[in-house]
Order: sequence, then structure tokens, then C-alpha cells
Amino acid sequence: MDRRSEIIFEHPEDSKEQQNLVMFKDFLSRSFGTSEFTSESAGDFSEDSSVKAVYYPKNSEEITVKDPSVRSTRFSKHVMYLISGYDSSGDFQNKRRYKEFYALRKILVDQWPGCTVPQLPPKQAIGNLDNEFVESRRKQLEHFLRQIARLNHLYGCDEMQEFLRGPPKFHRSDILTKQINWKLIALRYQNVFSQFSGFQRTPKVEKEIGELLGHLNNGISNLDTLIISCNDTFASACALESCFIRLVTDINSTKRFFHEKLQEYPIGPTTINPFAHLIYWCKNNTLSINGLIESIYKQYELQKLKTKLLGKIEEEKVKIAAIDKGKKRVIQFFNKKPNEFYKGVIESEILSLKSNVEDIDTILNLSSALVMFHEFPNFKQQKAQELLTELKNLKETCDDFFQVFIEKLSNIDIFDN
Repeated sequence: MDRRSEIIFEHPEDSKEQQNLVMFKDFLSRSFGTSEFTSESAGDFSEDSSVKAVYYPKNSEEITVKDPSVRSTRFSKHVMYLISGYDSSGDFQNKRRYKEFYALRKILVDQWPGCTVPQLPPKQAIGNLDNEFVESRRKQLEHFLRQIARLNHLYGCDEMQEFLRGPPKFHRSDILTKQINWKLIALRYQNVFSQFSGFQRTPKVEKEIGELLGHLNNGISNLDTLIISCNDTFASACALESCFIRLVTDINSTKRFFHEKLQEYPIGPTTINPFAHLIYWCKNNTLSINGLIESIYKQYELQKLKTKLLGKIEEEKVKIAAIDKGKKRVIQFFNKKPNEFYKGVIESEILSLKSNVEDIDTILNLSSALVMFHEFPNFKQQKAQELLTELKNLKETCDDFFQVFIEKLSNIDIFDN
């Protein structure tokens, strides 16, 4: 188990909390030995109609976004991307535009509050049809879908499946008009994340989440700096390339002094950017980290909403106290209804508010546990391995970058017999 998880379980404030946390600690030590969210750890989908028993592809690389094509409408142009892949339900293939990716993410954030949903590359009004921009966006949209494919609760929900397999114009689908129902969301969380049912969001957990937020923000800053450094280093590499090209050109030009027959050596700038993959990795992970940060802020919003509802409950209790003292409301002077009627209405409102508080509390507890003890530790493990792979690839690419010039120089026959 991650050291950050262990800190939370030190010195619980009371025996009940200690019992819950010890139980949960034992669960964590037994459950999270791998970086994948397996079908067993994802909960039982059978009782929740909004999450089907569709398991993500064994290899998220099976989902691809390719063949971008420009479509023209009466007033504008947009790019369509071909999405294809395979999962336990079979093959799927569909064409979607950026607007539909945006609509998908919005409904996922609304229906899975407090859970991490990877972010999309930002909108761009100018130059969004340029080939270089389209290719960059294609890669990031593919990364977005592959990240969702690692999260079974998102991948198996109705909205995601309709996006992958549904009819055209997903952004106009009726499924996107689904209203937020705290009761249904809480029931879904209890079902899908049942392994976290013993967890309570305590002040110690609040502190840890705040520290996690600080680390994630530092990570964003470091990635931004790394992108700038990569771009600066590549600019220097391009300048070095230009010097090599001029040097080879000068050497070639001296041939005419030694031989009448001048054999021109084909020289052109290389297209290799040793840092291209690392830059894309940084950009993709900036989006992933921002998704984690957004989920934490959403938890704060849920906490504020819970506090607001508790305040309303107290206000309603004050009204009941006033009725019990025989005070009448202004409206009673017009409709002549007795105090018991309005007391019943207020008590019903209090029950409704308390139900909402309980549901939000359930969502808050389960989503906090998911982020802290599953998504973040797995994210660290996954990204550390990815970075190691990227650095190994960078070393090989840099070798290739300079090998181009070595071959050009070694193949020059100055005296050309």
C-alpha cells in the first residue's frame, strides 16, 4: 500500500473511526496489487441499468482514433474522426467530431461527480483545420478514449457505449439531457464502488487530499517547464542540424576541384524530432492530471452543497419551532389552512433535504476513496512506467537523430575515383 495511504490511518480520533479505518486498510492491502481496475474490483453491474457488464478492452491500444476528414456544412467546416475498437461486446466503429467528445465528457463529469474523468484538449477557434493541429488533436482524443478504457465504471456506462456504438450526432442525443438525481447517483456509487463502503471522509482525509492537490499542481507546473525545455532543446538541435547540412554542402562543393564529374550528394533536413513523443506525453499527462484536479475540486463543491443543505435544514427547523409556538405564516391569512398542514409540509421538506445530504455524503465518501486509494496510486505507477519508456525511446531517437549526419558524412567520397 502507498505510504500516503498509510499516513491517513495513523492515530484515528475515536474507536469507531479506528475500526472502520483498520478494516479499510486491510482491504486496501489485499485489493490493489495491480494497476488495472478489474471486473471484480469494479463492483456488480447487474443491479444498475446505467452501467452495463461491458469490460474495457484487455489492451486499451485496441481503441484507435484515425483518418480525420474535413466535413463542410452550410455555414462552417469541422473535422470528423474515425473511432474503432473491440471489447467484450464485439467490434465498434463510428465517426465523431470534437463537439461530440466534448458532450461525452460533460455528461460523464455530471453523472460521476468526484470521480476522475480525463480532460480533452482545449477548443481552438483559429487554425483548427490545419493538418498539424488536426493530427495533434487526433492523438490527444485517442489518448482520452484509452484513458477512459482503463476506468471500467466510465467505459461501461450508457453514455460511453452510445458514444462508441450509437447513431450520428451524439451531441444531440436524448441521453445527454439526463438530469442530476442524487439518489440514483448514490445508489450507483454504492453498487459500483461497494468495496469502499466502510470509508468515511474524515478531517485527516481532507488534509491528505489538500496535500495531494498541491502535488498535482506542482506536477502541472513541472510538465509545462519540461515542454518548454524540450522545445528549446529541439530548436538548438535544429540549429545544429543546419550547421551539419552547411558543412556537408561545403565539403560536397569542393569535389569540383578534384574531379570533373560532380556527383551531388542528396542533402535535406531531417524530419526527426527527438522530443516529439516526450512533448506529446507531457501534454497528454497535463490533461490527465487536470482531470484528477478537477475531480478533487468537484468533491469540494459537493462538500459545499452538503453544508448548504444542512443550513437549509436548520432554517426549516426554525420554522417548525415558530409554528409550535403558535405563530402563523403570512399565507395563512389568505387560505386559512391550519398550522398542522404547514408543519407537515416543512417536515416533508426536511426529510427530502436530509435524504439529499445522505446521498451527497455517500457520493463524497466513495469518490474520495476512489481517487485517493485507487486512481492516484495507479496513476503514479502507470506514469512512472510510461516516463521510463519515454526516456528509453528518447535515447534511441537521439541516437537516430545524430546517426543521420554520421551516415551523410561517412558516405561522402571527396576524391570520387
